Amino acid sequence: METKVCKCCGKELPIIEFAKNVFGYTSVCKSCNTHNRVMAAEKRKTQKQQAIDALNARQLRLHDFEPRELMAELKRRGYEGKLTYVETHTIDLSTF
Repeated sequence: METKVCKCCGKELPIIEFAKNVFGYTSVCKSCNTHNRVMAAEKRKTQKQQAIDALNARQLRLHDFEPRELMAELKRRGYEGKLTYVETHTIDLSTF
């Protein structure tokens, strides 16, 4: 039985464990190829979710955050240095 060594896992496997292509057989076994495709799909999904999260984060306004959340968010976005902010309180005097 003819065998071939997988360039991904390094195992010597029967030739039927490799997919055929126009040049003969692929250099990566079917199981490694499947694993690589699943990992690539998961990576694309993660990157897409990170892009969506980044877009959503950009849409948040400063007033949407509590002070500690704001500090953490600005640090996550790469801001450094000092931040000075003023809190505004509205008091309705007509209720007294």
